Amino acid sequence: MKTTAATAIARVLPSRSSTAALERKLADLTKRRERFAREHAAAQRAYDEALGAQRQHMLEGDLDDARATARVDDAFAAAKVKRQALEDALRALAVAVEDTEHAIAEQRDRAERQRVATECEARAEAIEKAAAELQRTLVPVGEAYAALVRTIRQSGLGIGDFGLPVAPEHVALAILRPAIRPMAPGLIPDPVDFPGYPIDADSLAAARRLQAEALRAAGRAILAGEAPAVAPVAAVAIPIVPPPPTFPEVEVVLDRPISYTAVNGHTIQTPAGGVTIPEPVAEAAKAKGIGFDPGTNEAKAIVARLRSNPARFVGVLAPDRAREAETMWTNVGVSLYELAASTRGAA
Repeated sequence: MKTTAATAIARVLPSRSSTAALERKLADLTKRRERFAREHAAAQRAYDEALGAQRQHMLEGDLDDARATARVDDAFAAAKVKRQALEDALRALAVAVEDTEHAIAEQRDRAERQRVATECEARAEAIEKAAAELQRTLVPVGEAYAALVRTIRQSGLGIGDFGLPVAPEHVALAILRPAIRPMAPGLIPDPVDFPGYPIDADSLAAARRLQAEALRAAGRAILAGEAPAVAPVAAVAIPIVPPPPTFPEVEVVLDRPISYTAVNGHTIQTPAGGVTIPEPVAEAAKAKGIGFDPGTNEAKAIVARLRSNPARFVGVLAPDRAREAETMWTNVGVSLYELAASTRGAA
């Protein structure tokens, strides 16, 4: 039998029967405590009376009457023992009641956690089920979209809105967009957002506007002798330039301001102190002895000096010392632009 997450949760959490048993135990303990409280009140009165009788006998009684003395002493001792026994019982019951109440609170808390966890699991399963159904439904949609791209590449025109050249994939996407727009109103933008841009009602209308009408107009012009008998240019694929490679960034503490060349070819100047920079730059700074891992003694010393004189580490000088400022930025000799170019070439 398949074990679900909800079943696994239920196995490690208490059942309702265990909570009910604790509640019955608490009710019994409470009843006992109330009964003993009443008996203790009566025992306290008996103790007070026996104590009074003993005092009275000592002050006014015949001290030579051994029987009378024993009688008041025995009555006082019995009352004292009874009261003490009830006090001990009440203290024990108070601890038992508190422990049981705490256990019930824990059981209820765990039961509530079980309820919430089960609800979360059910919601997660519902989302996964809906996503799986969407994926299953979209398989033929993806196949139809791929067929549309192939058809546009073979038979369509290599132009889009306003007569601009466009790849078949872009034309197919513009045709697909009206069909999927109702799925997420306001979340799927149109390719151009300005007044007067045509908004197609559905994919068929988009296909007619972007391709079919232009092809039919070309055919009519050829039949009328207004255009040479040359088929319109078919759509061509436009190469997609891959994005430049990225470099992971790491934390490092710099002894002085540094500079390096970014992926876009621009020079980047980084102040001293704790910074996050591309890994090749950080490694170059460490190799030059001006970059250190956070937490090291060298890094701690740099941070302390930075706090005492921030301007020195940021590279801030008076205007009349601008030339000196140029030498404050140590070039670590790293060009991410060249690294990215070499990575593209290797690919």
